[in-house]
Amino acid sequence: MAGAPYHYNPSRAYVRAVEEYASMMRSEPRAYYDYFYWQGPVSVDRLLAHPSGRLSKAAAGSGLLATPCVAASRTRRGSISARAVSRMEPCKSPVAMRSVRVTFLGSGDAFGSGGRFQACLCLDGGTEPLLLDCGATGVIAMKQGGIDPASIGWVALSHLHGDHFAGLPWLILDGQFAKRNKALVVAGPVGARERVEQAFEALYPGATTAQRAFDSSFIEFADGMPCQLGPALITPFRVRHQSGAPSYALRVEYGGKVIGYSGDTEWTDSLIDVANGADLFVCECNFFDKKVPGHLDYQTLVGKRAELGCERIVITHMSEEMLAHLDNSDLEAAADGDVVTL
Repeated sequence: MAGAPYHYNPSRAYVRAVEEYASMMRSEPRAYYDYFYWQGPVSVDRLLAHPSGRLSKAAAGSGLLATPCVAASRTRRGSISARAVSRMEPCKSPVAMRSVRVTFLGSGDAFGSGGRFQACLCLDGGTEPLLLDCGATGVIAMKQGGIDPASIGWVALSHLHGDHFAGLPWLILDGQFAKRNKALVVAGPVGARERVEQAFEALYPGATTAQRAFDSSFIEFADGMPCQLGPALITPFRVRHQSGAPSYALRVEYGGKVIGYSGDTEWTDSLIDVANGADLFVCECNFFDKKVPGHLDYQTLVGKRAELGCERIVITHMSEEMLAHLDNSDLEAAADGDVVTL
């Protein structure tokens, strides 16, 4: 076995990198699980480094050793429990760690209260950008914010209401006329493909059968099951919001950071799991003190703040009533175009 790495690839850098990682697995169980539950190759600069933070120049320079950054996110039979996932620390490599930026392209409610765009967050700083929700105003907001819609290859939907997904027909159509060739992958609740296609056909009959230079595909979330969506590992948690399909809050591991996103929901303990240990929790706050099924209010959120074990919380999806109380708010509130750097 000692000569196996050499016979597989005689590069000295490769052999030394394999030997070093084998040593790491012997001394650090989590490194072993990273290898055991691998889902696909990534470059070595995303390698889960030894707890000491040391990674030899040989390993760092080999460019050949591959391991995913999804430590123990799955078992042989599938997912571990949702609550256990929420307690896991994200895989953070001290090698070439970059800042993650969360851009609030849309921070308004369904009705554009305060002249704001509908729900849409852009994560970048990882290997590729990613959208969380894409409301009907999503493409407008991207172009106003200087983001090329054709650069977006991954979209995660929290639920199937128009102010959270109805921008997708325009994202696809814009790509068609902009000569886009980058594939688009959308992850969302069961029925996401059908709902998007129905909306697309209602807006532009025949659009769903048009030939394009890029593929569009859909992945369905399952409650509590980690889902690899391009550069992010996303765990959906079922929340309380009627949308004709399951509605989810999303716990997103991206670029070595954890971002929790409530989607739309009234209070549910699922939010504790989503926010626990997160670098940022983006939470809807539709009302100030009005109790409305399916939505949160400021007074409830403040009362539950101590249970949300996150470093930072930013509220979004605000109605006119909530916007009128922002001057007296103790919670940080988003505005369209705001960027949070983690």
